[in-house]
Amino acid sequence: MKNTKALYLIIAAVGILFASALVFGAGRRPEKQASPLFEAPEIELVDLDGNVSALSEYRGKAIMLNFWATWCPPCRYEKPFMQKIYDDYRDKGFLILAVSVRENSHTVQNYIETHGYTYPVFLDARGEAFSAYDQTGGIPQTYLIDRKGNITSFLSGARDWTDQDNRRLIEEILKNG
Repeated sequence: MKNTKALYLIIAAVGILFASALVFGAGRRPEKQASPLFEAPEIELVDLDGNVSALSEYRGKAIMLNFWATWCPPCRYEKPFMQKIYDDYRDKGFLILAVSVRENSHTVQNYIETHGYTYPVFLDARGEAFSAYDQTGGIPQTYLIDRKGNITSFLSGARDWTDQDNRRLIEEILKNG
């Protein structure tokens, strides 16, 4: 009986460690700086109402292009931080374009409304936009794009966007882009 109880405790501890790793950005890779003047690939963006636009239509804004999914724990972890920085910087020309990969509009719409996120959200139902950018095969993936349409940073994995180092990246593209 004691061996069974110990086995259950070990299984529970491993499960907690695994879940914590997922929530706090397991597989998080260090930031990669893109080459200067590396133009962001053009992609189609389909909003939750089915309206189509091109990434290039957002030139003149400092952009965070974030690929994510509602089922992804690290993606869900970083969304509140993204909302906070969107609120803090949108009046300065900062825009978040959150692109949900391979999900339907109903699922994404429910998730966004439930959590009260107000930044623009798009669908990539077939994963074509994601394929144009994919660096690691996983999500979340985030690209910071300056006002001229150049990728300045690639970041893989979830993060607290409100921490000082991440804010500094956003302030740099606002200032220099």
